[in-house]
Amino acid sequence: MALSDHVTGDPGTRDPSWSVYPSTIIDIDGPEGTVAVNLRFPVDARALPFGANAFGIVTAHNPLGRRVPAQENEERHRRLAARLADLGWRHVRATGRSADGHHAERGFAVVATPQDLLAVAEAFEQTAIFWFDGDRFWLWPVRGDPMPLPSE
Repeated sequence: MALSDHVTGDPGTRDPSWSVYPSTIIDIDGPEGTVAVNLRFPVDARALPFGANAFGIVTAHNPLGRRVPAQENEERHRRLAARLADLGWRHVRATGRSADGHHAERGFAVVATPQDLLAVAEAFEQTAIFWFDGDRFWLWPVRGDPMPLPSE
């Protein structure tokens, strides 16, 4: 299934950033420093903070892929951090960034089920999460089917 075949957000609405998600680089905080994961290439689970355990990446920045002011993104990030703490889910800082480094969004790597994390993403008006199943990453839309990364 092609990236353009995935339905995201409300019916009839497309996330303007959707096409760049598969080329995201995610910097994940770990016990031995930050690990950079380039989603264009297979990942070595041994390098990840949670090892081969499943986890997801979620942000609250830029709802539905639309850029908002930095102050609004920071407030959304604080609310997401509070929500994850209230839920008691294990999480560490993670920042998704474009390959050229011109755009970055702070978020979290979270140990939870994909369904639970998708519900949080939807509550924060996100169109997708990144999911690591213990072997590979997936781009998993809130509304739609997950797509393996790197793209096939």
